[in-house]
Amino acid sequence: MSTKTFLRTVFIAWLLSCSLLAHAHIIHNRYFAKVHAGESFFHSLTFQNSSTSPTKVHLGRKGVTLGVSAGYIAYPDTRVSIELSSRMCTVDSSETSVEKLVTRAAFANVSYDVLKTGTATPYILAGAGYAQLTPKNNSATSFITKHAGVALLCGVGSRFAISNTSSIDISYKYIYFGRPEIKSQGAKKRILAHEGSIGFVTRF
Repeated sequence: MSTKTFLRTVFIAWLLSCSLLAHAHIIHNRYFAKVHAGESFFHSLTFQNSSTSPTKVHLGRKGVTLGVSAGYIAYPDTRVSIELSSRMCTVDSSETSVEKLVTRAAFANVSYDVLKTGTATPYILAGAGYAQLTPKNNSATSFITKHAGVALLCGVGSRFAISNTSSIDISYKYIYFGRPEIKSQGAKKRILAHEGSIGFVTRF
């Protein structure tokens, strides 16, 4: 699937979800947009190689996570949104030179406001979507195969109102990016990450 086709499909799905929820309660400034930046902490991978001792692959952090999302307030405490994001980490092990692993993902998310206390609104979040993992290596061989497939996330966060239509969003997410193949092993490993971010949300 090409990138253009995928983005077109995601946009159509978002429009359909908004139309299906059009019967919801009347809410002013029902649509919202968000931009966020943060940092991801990827799990290390451990596997058995040809020697007697296992090899640990460290997926470190480098640079920032960047993302945008647009959504719809279906009910006063429930939001649906489409999120597009990109992140990068370094890969370092005894079997490979240092390389970069770039992940790009699109999620359909649902969040539920747990309660509202003054200007703060804590919420829980869950989502499912599509992720593409692309190794960027200077050498002829790469540690991991290019992978695209189902991705999942869950998380918590809180929005802090700064006006009637704007807020600051702080969130934590736990993300599953799929199970790409480890080239030297011929086996698949799950790519998991903790992610913290801060964002700006505006309603319109």
